Amino acid sequence: MFTAKSYFELIAFGFGTGVYGTLIGAGGGFVLMPLLVLLYPQQNPERLTSISLAVVFFNALSGSEAYAHMKRIDYRSGIIFALAMIPGAILGAIHTIIGNNLYASQR
Repeated sequence: MFTAKSYFELIAFGFGTGVYGTLIGAGGGFVLMPLLVLLYPQQNPERLTSISLAVVFFNALSGSEAYAHMKRIDYRSGIIFALAMIPGAILGAIHTIIGNNLYASQR
């Protein structure tokens, strides 16, 4: 289980990978996830992935806020992409559920 010290370590790792990811133009998750797996091999991958996704989310959120202040966001294109993405996300989730159920029934 994670302790208070490990939470502070995770915050430091998240901040560091967020800064690094911002500097090179990537989310930072590709750096953080392998680091988490190496440092916490006893943790399950689902927990480590959720930590990595949270870091990437907050990194993207802060970047989006900065771009919004600079008025560099094309909201119209964002809405169009979001509307195109929603059906794919729903179909992907349904496909995953059906696939997991089929796999579980064959075991």
